[in-house]
Amino acid sequence: MKKTFIMISIVFAAFNSMTAFAGETYGFVKLRQYEENNKNTVLWNQEEQKVSVYNNDEFLYYLNIGGSTVNTDIFSFQLDYNANINDGFTYLKQDTLDYISKTNNCPKTYSENGKYEVVEEKYISGDGNICLSYPQIKNYKGELIADYINQSIFNMTEKYMNSDIYKSINIDYTLQKCSDDLISILFTGEASVESYLDTVNIADSITLDFKTSNEFTVENNISDIDRLKCILQDNSIRKLEYEKLKFYINEDKIVFYYRPLDDSKNLYDAVFLNLNDIEDILVFSNIERPAS
Repeated sequence: MKKTFIMISIVFAAFNSMTAFAGETYGFVKLRQYEENNKNTVLWNQEEQKVSVYNNDEFLYYLNIGGSTVNTDIFSFQLDYNANINDGFTYLKQDTLDYISKTNNCPKTYSENGKYEVVEEKYISGDGNICLSYPQIKNYKGELIADYINQSIFNMTEKYMNSDIYKSINIDYTLQKCSDDLISILFTGEASVESYLDTVNIADSITLDFKTSNEFTVENNISDIDRLKCILQDNSIRKLEYEKLKFYINEDKIVFYYRPLDDSKNLYDAVFLNLNDIEDILVFSNIERPAS
């Protein structure tokens, strides 16, 4: 399966102008130079005013000049500036390119700090139509907490294993963040649905606390929902309309994502913020340790 992105529309915080300053100032860099330094190939389509980026034969993303999105085969990253050309070069904010590069390279296993390991498990149905990969914690000093965490992760995948909605489904995952304090996992994939000709994209995530084994959620860990909505809207050029808001954590970033109310869009919109942008309303210390 390709790199596990799900069509998420992510908003990158930039300065107030909607048009990128064409030059290596204000955080903007030449896209071609950035990607070729990362050993990627950049292609230009003059007719469509389209820039496409590949890693060998694997498509990574494309964008259209004058547009405000960067599109992978699963993500549609929404920018708060327009991609423009100056002196024959396309410029994007380095923060945008860094995030795409980092997310492309998130691992599936983990064992760096010696305190626990994350290994990959797989479920394949007898007919082969249901294929799911999910992580499990091994060798953690708190055996009970590890059991709770593993059960929470499995429960998230089990709802797809036993669903009557899908004719077929293929879901993979990436470890967006692993630390002594928490693990944040992003699940992505696609499914075939009964009575629907096209496939649908799936994005789901879970962030779990190593101190308590409990899941971090918008409902439990954001102290001021109205304030969060204002922050998200301030960082989005698209009106935020959703029923369910979720998040995952990637290093020092937090990504809030949702499926838009417009069912014709087979993608998820999302806004990414620095964790310190919401540190006054993000609460990680209000959950008790489970009984042993």
